[in-house]
Amino acid sequence: MPGEQGKTVAHGLILRETETKETDKILTVLTAEMGKIPVIARGARRKNSRLAAACQLFAWSEMTLYKRGNWYYLDSADPEELFAGLQKDLVRFALAAYLAELTETNRHMNLTAITGSAEAWEKHFLDCAILLQKVQLPLGATCIDVGTGAGFPGMVLALLRPDLQVTLLDSLQKRIGFLEQTAAKLGLANVRCIHARAEDGAKLPELREQFDMATARAVAAMPVLTEYCLPFVKQGGVFAAMKGPSETAEQAETAAKLLGGEIVGEESYTLPTAGERKLIRIRKTAPTPQKYPRRSDKIKKQPLG
Repeated sequence: MPGEQGKTVAHGLILRETETKETDKILTVLTAEMGKIPVIARGARRKNSRLAAACQLFAWSEMTLYKRGNWYYLDSADPEELFAGLQKDLVRFALAAYLAELTETNRHMNLTAITGSAEAWEKHFLDCAILLQKVQLPLGATCIDVGTGAGFPGMVLALLRPDLQVTLLDSLQKRIGFLEQTAAKLGLANVRCIHARAEDGAKLPELREQFDMATARAVAAMPVLTEYCLPFVKQGGVFAAMKGPSETAEQAETAAKLLGGEIVGEESYTLPTAGERKLIRIRKTAPTPQKYPRRSDKIKKQPLG
């Protein structure tokens, strides 16, 4: 019901919590008054925060909210019931369910060469999660995973950051079918799957220069991968390439300039047993000329630079 000074009082159950920025949380709250709503709880992760108890997973709380754009913001909250026995990590459960779907489907469909659970957690899930630590994305950002394969990193991003709008692009229909089914089973309303080759998808008005971030884990060399991915990125956005240790940002410098971008970062990190990885970031500074991307055969035979 409406409260004073444009505020609203609601009673709701915290269904999901996601950490964002240094001290905030994004909450999915099932309320008695307004149904399921997204709520930003600023400062909820600060030590001794007055919001901390009411923002726990599965807490039933009375909340005073105010709305800005499409988001509700938490002004104050009082927990009425914590349901401590139900406080499990739903994100981990969802990731485990995703791994189970991947493992089962991989028995009859070649989605990934990594089949062991421990290896998959590290090389797929942990590696993809690190991307969110390295690239700061605003609330509600749009992302496209180019050549997503079995859904890495895009599906992991969608699970860890439910506020993100994630597009999974792949050239094989069987992969897209698997991803559509898995997203539906996991209730991921923030995921859409598109069957298209990268060079064709980047020509579509609804995809070209529409995303805050494009990312890819493909084995293609940096000049090739940059031509495939940078046309999807809007000005001010970023292409984040997840690569092995031998790749360098310098290799993509000429391609980035021709495509309307500039190199802004090259950062190495190490996985516990899989060794060194590298994240190369290219900022979009100008529109990509219409002649790019070229046909796939030209991209591969005559890479930019």
